[in-house]
Amino acid sequence: MGSFILILLILALFALAIYGVYLLSRIAMAYKKIRKLNQMRYYETLLYSALQKAEVEEVLSLIPAGTKMDFLEEVLVRMGTTSEGQLKDKIVSLYDRLGFYQSRVESLGKARMKIRLQSVEYLGKIGDSRAIPYILPLRESDQPELRKRAIAALERMGNKQ
Repeated sequence: MGSFILILLILALFALAIYGVYLLSRIAMAYKKIRKLNQMRYYETLLYSALQKAEVEEVLSLIPAGTKMDFLEEVLVRMGTTSEGQLKDKIVSLYDRLGFYQSRVESLGKARMKIRLQSVEYLGKIGDSRAIPYILPLRESDQPELRKRAIAALERMGNKQ
């Protein structure tokens, strides 16, 4: 009877240890997300103020060394979604100058489906009308999700074809 209770206690401790590791991994993931959001907020603040006062070439020189480019692209896409007029034009130009536009257009035809989907979405949100000829053929894709996102991207860019 005593050895049975000892085995149960050892199993309970083992289960608690596994649950503790699980909780620690969840906390680490949450912390990583918070750091990413803070970094993105910093980039967004920097870019909004810089783009309103300076030209794109000057803004390029203000981007700190070691900038995480995937974060920067996400910020520009979000800014492109909500901006208008001259600020929107500067955001589109900066997106292009940083190489994101060309990279996304190239990935439309040859990347994994996940990247193609994200590229269509980002190009639609950034709103660069030069992407329309590359997105139009995707309306006929045999992949339903790609078709749906291509149509949504074209509508965002004002192209109802």
